[in-house]
Amino acid sequence: MEDDLTYRDIRTIHQTERDEKNNLTEIRRDFYVKAKEYIEKLKKNLEAEKDEYKKKLISDELKSATQIIRDIYKMREKKIVLAALSKVRGGRPDTRFFLENEKKLFDDIVECLKRYREVILEGKEEAKKEVREERREKRFIALIKSDIPRFVGPDMRTYNLRKNDIVCLPESIFKILESKGAAESIL
Repeated sequence: MEDDLTYRDIRTIHQTERDEKNNLTEIRRDFYVKAKEYIEKLKKNLEAEKDEYKKKLISDELKSATQIIRDIYKMREKKIVLAALSKVRGGRPDTRFFLENEKKLFDDIVECLKRYREVILEGKEEAKKEVREERREKRFIALIKSDIPRFVGPDMRTYNLRKNDIVCLPESIFKILESKGAAESIL
């Protein structure tokens, strides 16, 4: 793993991601894990600090950093959605700089778009029912805290989760993993 993130690192990533309008920029593979660690460190520093002025500075940095990290995620998320749409329409989007979990998100969106095309254009009822059931369940963005053996979820998808993966999980799976200390909700 690389060194810890700093506020300057986060601002630089944010600016670079904003400047590149269409494609994802290259960021460190452990960005979201290190971002979470950085936020947790700021929270601990805030709790421990006694000086009111320093407390205010830490609080401001915490709020700003949290917002910047969310903005980075939102920008990358939008680019992933647009890349998936391009792929479904026959394009060849650049996926070189997708993080592992972003690639999974991309693949899931592509599959979802393909299923809806079948439902809408071809009237396939089975896909329609399956899509509706999946959309009802709340989803969580989760940090996986330990390697989990491959399993098939109630949604009939195969899950292969590794420590430090950041994934979008249905509530039923997330709650089980959370109760066993194997996952935690992030952002």
